[in-house]
Amino acid sequence: MNNPGKTMLHYIHRRSRDNARTPMQWNQSTNAGFSNQVPWLAVNPNYRTINAEQALADPDSVYYFYQRLNQLRKAYPVIVYGDYTLLDPEDAQVYAYTRQLNDEQLLVISNFTAETVTRHFDLTDRELLISNYSDAPQAQLRPYETRTYYRRG
Repeated sequence: MNNPGKTMLHYIHRRSRDNARTPMQWNQSTNAGFSNQVPWLAVNPNYRTINAEQALADPDSVYYFYQRLNQLRKAYPVIVYGDYTLLDPEDAQVYAYTRQLNDEQLLVISNFTAETVTRHFDLTDRELLISNYSDAPQAQLRPYETRTYYRRG
């Protein structure tokens, strides 16, 4: 290869391709239930506690959270077709936006930090559709908390 840029990209591709790849973690069995043979990529050591079987047994798992998100997407056209408005582009901690479709509005608030933060939003006449915590104190957002509120009218 005579092109140094191409050579570097080839090297980066070869060295970084597998950094985020591990065998699918199906259950707690040997090799995470992925194979009866030793996989050529190492199984993540957390496979005994983080795997598909565990997720299916836990109603609060990420699996069921995504199922609820998909159900909401089908039930509320505003999620797909609503006009997007970012509320505070300068806020490096909280990503908050609305989606508006006719008389329906979603308010999505997400804390992308490991710290509890306080933000004030008008939640008048809004229904909490989904959150990754079971309770939702109004002004405080816990680490990595996200909430979606719905309002009609």
